[in-house]
Amino acid sequence: MSINERKRAQILTRKLESPLIPMPNQPAQGEERYSERALGAIQTPKEVVDYMVKLAPISARNSMAILEPACDLCPFLSAISEKRSAQRNEDILVGVEVSPQVVSHAQHKYPEFRIIHSDFLLWDTHMRFDITIGNPPYGIIGDPSHYPISAFRETKRLYRKLFATWHGKYNIYGAFIEKAVNLLKKDGTLVFIVPGTFMVLDDFIKLRQFLARNGRIKIHYLGSVFQGRNVVAVVLVLEKGKRGLEVWESNTLLYRKDEFKGEIIRFESPMASEFEKGKVPLGKLFKIHFAARSPQIKAHPLAKKEPGPGLVPVLTGRNLKTGFIDYEHCYSGYWFPHSDASSLRSFYGFSHIVVAHTKGSKVVAAVDERCYPWREEFHLVPLRKDINIQAVVDYLNSNAVQEYVAGLYRDISPHLTATMLKQLPVPEKVVIKEELLMSPGLYEEKVEGAKSIFAEHLRESPDIPPCNLLRVYENFLSNIDLEFYREKYVQIKTVEQDLPRLMNPLPPIYNAYWQRSEYLSFEEFFAYYWDSRPKEIMDFIKQFFWGCSIEFVRLGLEARLYRTWVSLLTQFHLGYLWNCLYSGAYNASAGLDMEGIDAVITVRGKKVATQIKKISYRREASQRRFSKKKLAGFAGSIEIPYTVEDPADIENKKRRAKSTRSIAEAQQVLALASAQHYLPNGFVIFTKDYATHLNALLTQALQSAPPASAPFEITYQQVLSSMVKT
Repeated sequence: MSINERKRAQILTRKLESPLIPMPNQPAQGEERYSERALGAIQTPKEVVDYMVKLAPISARNSMAILEPACDLCPFLSAISEKRSAQRNEDILVGVEVSPQVVSHAQHKYPEFRIIHSDFLLWDTHMRFDITIGNPPYGIIGDPSHYPISAFRETKRLYRKLFATWHGKYNIYGAFIEKAVNLLKKDGTLVFIVPGTFMVLDDFIKLRQFLARNGRIKIHYLGSVFQGRNVVAVVLVLEKGKRGLEVWESNTLLYRKDEFKGEIIRFESPMASEFEKGKVPLGKLFKIHFAARSPQIKAHPLAKKEPGPGLVPVLTGRNLKTGFIDYEHCYSGYWFPHSDASSLRSFYGFSHIVVAHTKGSKVVAAVDERCYPWREEFHLVPLRKDINIQAVVDYLNSNAVQEYVAGLYRDISPHLTATMLKQLPVPEKVVIKEELLMSPGLYEEKVEGAKSIFAEHLRESPDIPPCNLLRVYENFLSNIDLEFYREKYVQIKTVEQDLPRLMNPLPPIYNAYWQRSEYLSFEEFFAYYWDSRPKEIMDFIKQFFWGCSIEFVRLGLEARLYRTWVSLLTQFHLGYLWNCLYSGAYNASAGLDMEGIDAVITVRGKKVATQIKKISYRREASQRRFSKKKLAGFAGSIEIPYTVEDPADIENKKRRAKSTRSIAEAQQVLALASAQHYLPNGFVIFTKDYATHLNALLTQALQSAPPASAPFEITYQQVLSSMVKT
């Protein structure tokens, strides 16, 4: 936690600890803000409390410090206090509760307990505890119309900064687990009842890794113990300072592992192991994609709310049946041009397997032979041409697979995950030659001298028209959570030195996002980057960061590569747009980039070297320039500017400017901003008008250049000046 974040948390905590001071936006009267639903609270049955207290080492010491977060009326503290009546005066029993009304009741009922009025996730304390026990709130924080927890919307951004395990949508109970573990003594014990979703969902991968690093994990499966609530519960016990994993059903040990690194936690059994023998993981046969989500469909200019000529329903999980697809009904409420389905996702343009996402532990699969647009669900694209996809569908729908999945994952998750699908074993008979299978992962890296390149897919991607590819790419850009990444990385600048050649991120970025048009999330890309070069990274750490933790270097490298990644994505957009307008006239590669040339644009048969530069008001762009040697063989060069500043901010700066020069500079950047387009998430992309203007400048320069003259140069200042004139 940074100093500023800690200060902010302390200030908030001081406000929260006094029951006389309302919390931010707290109603002066009434308990509407603190309803059970708004707080994600679920009452714990007494038999569950008793079971959990038996799992806690309450007899380990004569005096103990015991914590119950989100304590409500302290069911766990009171149960422990009764069993430790002889040590009651020596124990420190602490409860933390966010609702002032509940705090008042608890303090009156249990004056011997220390009941603190605070948001537990922001509570700042120097105390450390022997036992932390309780039932934390469950749910995703957001608007009450979509998400179960609404009381903490204002502090969600701060939570995201404070907790290292916060990933994806995340469920608030994960943050409670992280905070509770960090408040344990070095040999302390955590006992929480939580949903079992953290065992398998990809959003909890960081939490599982965090738990694995901090202690031995014991999972006690309870099932549906909360009456009237759709929660499948487990008791999570963490013994800090130890290692390994144990999975229990009630009082029966199912299996034990001495080593656990944070992989998904399954209900493994001899029957499951026998079923997996001689089979290949599905992820070795197929690239598993996820479909376009609802916001992408709704925001797409071609999506319609009424049927019309050439339009087909956008399909959902309700259209997907065991072995077939209902193409007639429109459950999504949206229709889309059939001919443009691939503009949403490239794999909508050819037949492939669709697997249900939200059918619980049931696997439901079918072949989409009509190539319709979809909202959500998994889409399996074969990595080889000789896979019998219908045989795979029949196998996935078989009773044997249903029994295997149901036994391995029980009912702990309401839907399948990509990881669960990738690990699903498939018999060898569905492929022709097992030795031709691709290795795990989307790419392989081969190091040849100073180059790092990706291996080609064994299965060629289908050709997609440039303008359709542009739409697909813009949809990808519009779903990048820029705000999340800015908050995460803005203050991290620990890895700023030049990277060794074999750690250069440019080759894999160009191969994935430009040459292969495979639009990985940043997390997917960085995971590949980090995992594929362990030797190079360790050598780098030994040279520059000796004595630092690997996690420290990893986070610094993450931040460094994110800035490179997002900058290149902007450059690639200009390339996709240019090739849509001028059919393949824009060429780029990692090799060119490393020579200081972002792209080569062909205009009237002549090649022009290009640099793309981010600029802002009162701040110079990169001073990287073309050398005469680099321009040999080119008709000329151009520097293409763009800005990520908000036009409203530029306008305000222009109004405050006092000198004529400052006003002129602001006017230029404002003209540039107006020639760009800002996606809903704030990502800046180029426009057709801007590209057309650049092409006109290049055409004019070529026409004006005398024969055998030196290469022409168009600087970014000249581009800006021309935009103001126009």
